Amino acid sequence: MVHFRLAQKLGWVSATLSMLACGGSSDDGVGPPQGAMCVSGSGSVQVTVGDNFFNSQNESVPVNGTVTWTWSGVMAHNVTFTAGPAPLPTTSCTQSFGSHSVTFTTAGNYDYVCTLHAGMAGSVMVTP
Repeated sequence: MVHFRLAQKLGWVSATLSMLACGGSSDDGVGPPQGAMCVSGSGSVQVTVGDNFFNSQNESVPVNGTVTWTWSGVMAHNVTFTAGPAPLPTTSCTQSFGSHSVTFTTAGNYDYVCTLHAGMAGSVMVTP
């Protein structure tokens, strides 16, 4: 019984630390804290497109890394790049389900927004 309780507490601590590191706590209760940067060692990152939010808003991938935005809400959104090294990545379709992936081949910082909803914005830092 003691081993079970210890394992249960360690599991809770591990889950809490994971959420705080990337994707479970924020100023608005959805995603990481404002300004937090989630870094992917694998070169592949997932971003949730929910009803009026991107989770997470700031990602980092290496050159040739891929970011996939996956729609989870019921409202239509898009991912439109507004700044970054030219040429800018392809804008997603305006959709309420599905996904959109971009493989980044040039280092730099790429800003994106949903053009339908003010305040929905994020960025991808692509590192050499």
